[in-house]
Amino acid sequence: MNVVAFPAIEQYRALLARGNPETARGAANDDLFVGLALSGGEAAATARACRASDLRRVEIELVAPASDETAAFVLNAVLEVLAHGGCIRDSATALRDVPPYTTSLDAARAFVARTLPGFFLVSGSCARFGHASVGPDYGGPDGERLLREWPRDGVAEVGWHEELPHADGPHREPCAILAAAGRALAYPNERT
Repeated sequence: MNVVAFPAIEQYRALLARGNPETARGAANDDLFVGLALSGGEAAATARACRASDLRRVEIELVAPASDETAAFVLNAVLEVLAHGGCIRDSATALRDVPPYTTSLDAARAFVARTLPGFFLVSGSCARFGHASVGPDYGGPDGERLLREWPRDGVAEVGWHEELPHADGPHREPCAILAAAGRALAYPNERT
């Protein structure tokens, strides 16, 4: 199954997560059920559907936390599992030392460098927002590999962007970096 994706749809998805997180969470669950149904029991397809769902849930939690009680270490542990290529259900990987991804710019940037090698990362913070953009750096030293793995399809070539108001809580720049990276990581699972 091929999913047709457009850059505008990616931006609407980010806006939905910020504007109506409960609807975004419901849509993520619906996508998981569709992915599992279409997998037909094939292990690789089931794993792709689960990973895409995990990344989407993490992205929504970074953009619009369900409550102030969600501990940063929980999100950091989930990101660590996903960084190692696993799914949230993989508990053995969660036993590693976990960097403070959600509160440290250096740790958030290291997450992108490790999970999306050859991608560009631009982030910043102003008085009102923390923002980030990630995408394949086709002109960089990994350009040929990136063209094979991340073909220019209208979405990958413009990258993934996030802008989070500081009023939503502290550490918005690292969370914006991680949310944009989460969408980028989920994209290959969604387009196949």
